[in-house]
Amino acid sequence: MHFRGLVSWVCAAIAFGMPAVAQERGATQLCPNNAAVTDPGQEFLNSEPEAPGVIDGARNPEMIPQLIAYRLFLRSFISLSIPSPGLRNDEQEAVSLRKAQRKHIMHTLEFGDAEDQALEAVVRGFSLKLEKLDKSAAEVKDSAWPDPGPAAIAELEDLQQRRDDLVRQVMRSLPALLGPKAAARLDRHITENVRRQIKIFPGPVTPPARRPGQ
Repeated sequence: MHFRGLVSWVCAAIAFGMPAVAQERGATQLCPNNAAVTDPGQEFLNSEPEAPGVIDGARNPEMIPQLIAYRLFLRSFISLSIPSPGLRNDEQEAVSLRKAQRKHIMHTLEFGDAEDQALEAVVRGFSLKLEKLDKSAAEVKDSAWPDPGPAAIAELEDLQQRRDDLVRQVMRSLPALLGPKAAARLDRHITENVRRQIKIFPGPVTPPARRPGQ
């Protein structure tokens, strides 16, 4: 038995209306390589129907689960909020780009300094908890590849459920932490913009980064 279809993790990048994107951390280790995000400036020009099983948020945003859209937004915002360790002086251009992206998102959401700081605090807390779950999932997948037994499958499914629960907790906390109006604007942005940039593919699962014995 293989990992195909066992874990419904979606790995994607979220473009916030700008050319650059931030990729979900740990995608090659943890998730099926079955989603992509279209840049608003690089939409597909053909009108051919999608292959069976493909969900294109640009065409059917209502079919993209809100939970997935929030998870990818939060993951992408992590890269704009938490500096990468060991950044060299010659990488200041990347820092400037992240700052521009952050400013663009705050402008889109009509967030002031208070809402900006509150959202960063939410994302930092989410990141710390998510990192532990991602690490555990990577270790399980790496050790069990390519033929996971029932125990490994059950553990992966439990970890996925805990990740989903974590996202739900964040979603429920936003009105109190950001304020009702700011939380409503964020929800509208994710519903109307982020979901339209997600495309989910029923594709093969990528192998773990590490293999037993390597």
